[in-house]
Amino acid sequence: MDGYPTGGGLGPDPVVAGVGTGPEAAPGTSGESQASGPTGHPLVDAALAQLDRVAGQPAAEQVAAYEETHRVLQQTLATIDQT
Repeated sequence: MDGYPTGGGLGPDPVVAGVGTGPEAAPGTSGESQASGPTGHPLVDAALAQLDRVAGQPAAEQVAAYEETHRVLQQTLATIDQT
């Protein structure tokens, strides 16, 4: 054994695959209002919604959305680290 998963596929990571796909993608939110979005953080929810909107576009046209989402997530994580 080399420590690598032996699932046999290059399929999507099960944790990442569910991000932004709905209330079921937000573990630990039972009892909370789903009106606040799948993550409960408005900027992150907006960034994930932007990725959903561009999902059907050619890859070259998705780049800006991925870059913006990356920026939002970095800023959000930096804010969390500061608290």
